[in-house]
Amino acid sequence: MSTLFHPYQTPPLLSLGLRPFFLAAGLFAGGAILLWLATLHGIQGGGLYWHVHEMLYGFVGAAIGGFLLTAVPNWTGRPALRGLPLLGLVAIWALARLPLGTLAAVLDVGYWLLLAGWVARQLLASGNRNNLPMVGILTLLGVLNALYYTGLAGITPLAPLTALYLTLHLILVLVAVIGGRIIPAFTRNWMQANGRSPLPVTRPRVEIAALALVPLTGLADGLAPGSTLAGALALGAALAHGVRLAGWRGLRTLPEWLLTVLHMGYGWLVVGYLLLGLAAFGWV
Repeated sequence: MSTLFHPYQTPPLLSLGLRPFFLAAGLFAGGAILLWLATLHGIQGGGLYWHVHEMLYGFVGAAIGGFLLTAVPNWTGRPALRGLPLLGLVAIWALARLPLGTLAAVLDVGYWLLLAGWVARQLLASGNRNNLPMVGILTLLGVLNALYYTGLAGITPLAPLTALYLTLHLILVLVAVIGGRIIPAFTRNWMQANGRSPLPVTRPRVEIAALALVPLTGLADGLAPGSTLAGALALGAALAHGVRLAGWRGLRTLPEWLLTVLHMGYGWLVVGYLLLGLAAFGWV
């Protein structure tokens, strides 16, 4: 997308998507936690739905935006969104965090649709169709966000909490897909540069099982939380992602903590699925 600024006039903060959005994610997370603590102590603050929604669509939403606005230009070789257009997208995200009623809901849903539209335009213009599923995920996040708001208002029958459960699991699809691309690739590059072995491995059957179990577990847990089916799928997902993660040789990266932390972060996916499965069977 073109910019209204000449490159040398663009403020550094608005020269790359990750800069304003990652900063916003960090600042917002700290403020949201303070509001949640106030709620827990009986002081005026956001309720349960607000807390869950804002952690997903506020904090995580900013992180996803910052990542994609930086990654897509690398995938496509096309110019990054910068300057006033980037500022406008950040402003839409920020205004949606304010108690503006219907306007906030419209802006919040619009943020995801605008982001999906920009990603689709860049991918199609470059002929990069391998990453088009990302557009579908972003659009679904917008749809689920709309269902959350309409459910909260009693307009649609879908319970707001169900929309949030499904949102959480859809975000885990992004974690599984993108993590599976960058973590073993970064690890392999670092190990080759430092003469370390054995190198990370990806097993096709494990990849298929791990990636398939994410949406399957999400649908089961989103539509029937705590069910035996959801628990069984979650335990299967924990096993599949544990095997997947083990193949990436995370322990071999310990001297390089910036790389090790990626493996540790992905490890929480395994822990989360394990706890979800155990809880469904009443074992925790």
